[in-house]
Amino acid sequence: MDHLKNSECIFCKIVQGSIPCYHIYEDDTCLAFLDVAPLTTGHTLLIPKSHYVNLLDTPSFLIAHLNTIAKRIARHYLEALGATGFKIHTNVGKNAGQVVNHYHIHIIPYYPKNSQLNEKPQLSNDAFQDLASKIKLN
Repeated sequence: MDHLKNSECIFCKIVQGSIPCYHIYEDDTCLAFLDVAPLTTGHTLLIPKSHYVNLLDTPSFLIAHLNTIAKRIARHYLEALGATGFKIHTNVGKNAGQVVNHYHIHIIPYYPKNSQLNEKPQLSNDAFQDLASKIKLN
């Protein structure tokens, strides 16, 4: 299998720039962007730029790098968004909830109890762009 790209994969299309995203972070091997169907405000997806189906298919060195970046993003969200906690997880296989067959990590910030930021946000394109520019890492 060509791990560089999969022409039918939505995440590969995002990496190639043929589908836009709300960009949060990028380096030579990975890309982080806001989830367009977020569970909370700031819900972010972190993906390798190369195509791997899931955790089991992805080389360990790349998993280690992605986890380092996920930690950096999560720590940043504590300050930039006022989050008080977060979940970091990945789904492996359809039965576990994996929808896109390209390895990805969910970074889901959580906020003080009773905060509206904990609810599934309905954001306009402008609101997504504003949020992304507020929390983008350099």
